[in-house]
Amino acid sequence: MQLPTSAHYKPDQIMQQEIINLKNHAVTAYNRGQLTQAKAAFETLLRQTPGDPDIWNMLGVIYGRMGDTAKAEQYLRRTIAQFPKFGPARGNLGLLLSQMGKLDEAEECFRKAITVDPKDFNAHSNLGTVLREQGKISEAKTSFQSAIRLNPRFAQAHNNLGTLLHEQCRTEEAISSFRKALKHEPRYAQAHFNLGVSLQSDGAHEQAFYHYQKALQIAPGMLEAVAAIAQLREKEGHYDEAVKQLKPYIEAGRVTPAIAIAFGILSRRTNMQSDGIRLLEQLLATHAIPPLQRQEIEFLLGDLYNDQEEYDTAFQHYHSGNKTRPQQFDSTANQRYIDAIVEYFDRPFSEPAIEAGKPTPIFIVGMPRSGTTLIEQILASHPDVYGAGELSWIGDLTRDLESTTGHKYPYLMAQISQQKLHEFGQKYHRKLKQLEPSAAFICDKMPHNFLFVGLIRAAIPAARIVHVMRNPLDVCLSIYFHNFNTNHPYSTDLFSLGQYYRQYEQLMQHWRKLYGENLHEIQYENLITDQETVSRRLLDYCGLRWNENCLEFHTSRRIVNTPSYDQVRQPVYKSSLDRWKNYDKHLAPLKAGLGIVQ
Repeated sequence: MQLPTSAHYKPDQIMQQEIINLKNHAVTAYNRGQLTQAKAAFETLLRQTPGDPDIWNMLGVIYGRMGDTAKAEQYLRRTIAQFPKFGPARGNLGLLLSQMGKLDEAEECFRKAITVDPKDFNAHSNLGTVLREQGKISEAKTSFQSAIRLNPRFAQAHNNLGTLLHEQCRTEEAISSFRKALKHEPRYAQAHFNLGVSLQSDGAHEQAFYHYQKALQIAPGMLEAVAAIAQLREKEGHYDEAVKQLKPYIEAGRVTPAIAIAFGILSRRTNMQSDGIRLLEQLLATHAIPPLQRQEIEFLLGDLYNDQEEYDTAFQHYHSGNKTRPQQFDSTANQRYIDAIVEYFDRPFSEPAIEAGKPTPIFIVGMPRSGTTLIEQILASHPDVYGAGELSWIGDLTRDLESTTGHKYPYLMAQISQQKLHEFGQKYHRKLKQLEPSAAFICDKMPHNFLFVGLIRAAIPAARIVHVMRNPLDVCLSIYFHNFNTNHPYSTDLFSLGQYYRQYEQLMQHWRKLYGENLHEIQYENLITDQETVSRRLLDYCGLRWNENCLEFHTSRRIVNTPSYDQVRQPVYKSSLDRWKNYDKHLAPLKAGLGIVQ
């Protein structure tokens, strides 16, 4: 919200001081949250100075804060109509429309505000937020960067850019952006909270907890931080503590989307699914929920109804969640990308890079939701193995190569030198060693590293690479049922999912031919039906002695930061096999994409 800055209308000199005093009183009341008093003061001012755009603008803002969006929109539009060059009203109308879910109109407002004042860094940042919510990621990033270029100390833009980077799994860059925001504004509660989220996803749970607590100290009413602490406790398996964290707010009727989502997730762990469904559906029926949170709620309701074996209702919610976040997947462009990888890695590199020493990385690759988390949990139960989760480092280092060579992956492989490959491997190894210096082996389970198997083999020849496969109908359905970030545009449409799976399968077949026994493959279904045999073969491939802990992986208390974190706290179970049969009537588009003839 943009507060008044200076008077745009000068009444008779006699009344001027009185009006200035009343205006100061109105702004003070607003800043103190005394909205009724502020509204009354600004209404008096409007009668006395109807030609002051600040007054019209502030009344729109106040009505918005009071929940009367219709009157808020009316006042802000009248401000713009009367004073078309008054930028703050366009910005505030854009914010209001965004909160109402009218993203296209909000985008138009912010673009017009920028046209009126190209140096309005607030408008650039707010435009970026709306573009991000629409899935226009590249444009959003440009808008945030424009805001930062116009005002390098603008903490909100650094925070917004960090949010975007976090959603792209560029965790280190996101953390850096949030820290910049806090450098410029140390008491920025939202940046503390967002930094906590990124640190948690990076495995730094104690630091995450610190920043959640810091956010609450600065803004005691920040219920999303309360919810985050509860979800952190839930991930640690401390369900009673998580319930204790949320219960007072639910009983007091202070149910925000964040609180409801945290309780809904917790209700699945405590067999309280009916309570979770009731709370979430009540929230949807009574509140205007921002698109990104509505999307999260729809996916969670799908999970809850799936637990209740109400499969048609579950599918409706999953479908709604995917429609809330439509993304365009360009299958033709992705096919060109896969074909290029196959072309540029037509044979193993004859001179692999020099070995970097211990720890030895174990890359676990495959489609998301294929069982990579379960494989990592089995390995991480071995005393010589540290499970690092989904590390973005191979992708990050590849982007660095693209910058230094001036060519995109995989085309850069035509010019890459042995020295560059060696440096790539050394940089990865240094990061790995800093992560857990005492470990002999460290797991990196970023599934999409399947795109970089040839590069990994060339730069880190000692690496173990484990490929996890799963029934294509089950794995694609599991992806469709998960609220993925914007890095997975194929995931929101069943036909696109089928196409993407076939392209992944094509590339894995190429790596299989190229590397043979140097690529260890596991069929998820075999692991579920014969855990010990598959686990022993896995440890043999990695060069690890057998350890009984690997059969008791579910007793480990390590925190897992992937969607399957709850599943790896249980022994292997067969209910995940052939899950697609419960939804078969809905799967014609997926089967068509997969090329399955019905």
